[in-house]
Formats: sequence, C-alpha cells, structure tokens
Amino acid sequence: MKKIFVIIVLLLSILLFSACIKRENKEEDTSVDLDLSVCDSIIVYSQVTNMNENPSEYLDKTIKMKGKIKSNYSEKYDTTYYFIAVNDATMCCEAYVEILWENDNTYPIDNKKIEIIGRFSYYIEDSKKYYCIKLSSLKEL
Repeated sequence: MKKIFVIIVLLLSILLFSACIKRENKEEDTSVDLDLSVCDSIIVYSQVTNMNENPSEYLDKTIKMKGKIKSNYSEKYDTTYYFIAVNDATMCCEAYVEILWENDNTYPIDNKKIEIIGRFSYYIEDSKKYYCIKLSSLKEL
C-alpha cells in the first residue's frame, strides 16, 4: 500500500511539473527550473504544498512564482519571517513558502501581490532545518 502511495505521489509530481503551460506572450527564462508564474492556481497550490511535504525534491532549483507576501514576527528570535502565500482554486486555503533575502533588502507590506525568483534552499536555526526560497528577485505587481 505504501509503495502504491509513493508511486502515485511521484506520478502526480511529474504531472504537475509538466502541466505548467508557457504563455505565448511571455519570454522563456532559461535560468528558472520551475516557472509557476505561468501556471493556474491549482497547480501552484499543489506545488507549494509539495515543496513543504517533500522539500528535498526542490533543493537547489530556481523557482519563479507569484503570490501575496505575508509576515510573522517571532518574539523569541526578535525577527520577522516573510512568506509567499498562494491560494487554491476556491480561494479558501493558502499554502506558504518562506522567502529570504540573503542580504538586508526590504520586503513589501503584507498582502501585496509579488513575483519572486529564487533558489529553494534551507537554513539552520536552533539545530533545526527550515526550508525557504532564497531570493534573487522580488517585485511588487
């Protein structure tokens, strides 16, 4: 049963990767491994959920996507964490991936629509691994 589940998940992942259709009016960006900016909300939501559940499949891949910026302040670490949020097709649920500038660039205010490009990676905090997209580009839409 477990093998069947793993096979189904792998097949769905392959299907989702191949389901992103390039729009004719967009130029192809060959530096991006996974361009979710041209995909519909079902595909994007599924991919972000999969990034959180199977992060090793995305490590070191350059990802481009659109969504809304969200933030969360941690009193424990006295720091603000930033995320890109995407909705499912019914607009009832959100999935998040942490985004992180490697230098001290600023972030837009919460709920602004953004487009990002960055490398899926991780950082260690309190001996725990946290996955994120390390940004090379962030623009407000």
